Amino acid sequence: TMTTILDVADTSIDAVNALWSGLGYYRRAKYLKKGLDEVVLQHKGVIPSSAEQLQKIPGIGQYTSGAIASIAFRQRAPLVDGNVTRVLSRLRAIEYDVMNTQTQKQLLWPLSKSLVDVIPDHVHPGDLNQSLMEFGALLCTPKKPSCSSCPLSSSCVSYQLLQSNKIKSVERYPIKKKKSKQQVSYWVALVYMNSNNEVFMRKRPSEGLLSNLYEFPNVLLSTDFMDSRLFDVTTDVLFPYFEEHIDNLHFESNHTLRYAGLVKHVFSHRIHFYHVLSIRQGTSLLSNAVDAKWISPSDFDEYGIPTLMMKLYHEVHEPSRKRKSSSLGVSKTQKKKKQLRLSNQ
Repeated sequence: TMTTILDVADTSIDAVNALWSGLGYYRRAKYLKKGLDEVVLQHKGVIPSSAEQLQKIPGIGQYTSGAIASIAFRQRAPLVDGNVTRVLSRLRAIEYDVMNTQTQKQLLWPLSKSLVDVIPDHVHPGDLNQSLMEFGALLCTPKKPSCSSCPLSSSCVSYQLLQSNKIKSVERYPIKKKKSKQQVSYWVALVYMNSNNEVFMRKRPSEGLLSNLYEFPNVLLSTDFMDSRLFDVTTDVLFPYFEEHIDNLHFESNHTLRYAGLVKHVFSHRIHFYHVLSIRQGTSLLSNAVDAKWISPSDFDEYGIPTLMMKLYHEVHEPSRKRKSSSLGVSKTQKKKKQLRLSNQ
């Protein structure tokens, strides 16, 4: 267990990832480790109290620094989150896209700062910031806000516009541009199990999506398809990778390469579909594989295997735990694909 700053600084990123496993947003685990390393190296293990110093720590931005400085250290530091954005944009009827950097920099943050600057000395700045967030969460809600019981309605510009029939609803604010559609991509992943019931997994790069976490070797497809080309991609691209990293490995012409199914995984900003193939062969030796291991499924927790890779594993080895197609959100066409079982003759 890790209960102190020094505990985290003294351990490896792999150990942090293992404890974080299943929570998602693995980038946060990475920056938790980097941030506390910085606190130990630059601040002798003591978290700084000012928002300015806090923002120099990896992983701490303007919002988090304001929250820590105001709540933990009584500093007059502003904060702006989604709830505060909604409250401020309605109070002032801000006619600009609140997701725009300039709107945030020139309007929202100065408004928030003006509030913490004028409170009396006996008022805890953290109490003000937390009350603003709670106000947005409980009263000034995204849908059906409680304007009739709002203590700020007499000062709320959007409510005044509503009363004078100039807008149909205060829900007009905050103004946001429509989000772009999530990117969709298709992959082939190969789950390779040896005679010891261990699976071959490699560590991802230290930057980017799921950084420093273990994965089944996979390859991005230029487009989705469901035919023998899946096997061609596997034998032409993934097989050579395995043969390079596993001693004395040679895939026989009569190998059994099995199609297990289609798995959908949703990240916050993208959707991945994985065609999962599997193979079982006896060798368990590795070569030239500094960032790859044979891992027993019973040790997945120890290595912090991410949810996506757990889904791929269960698609192959624990069919009773497979999710229903409806829960994966796949189309009828994809359901049919999932029912296919291809075999390489």
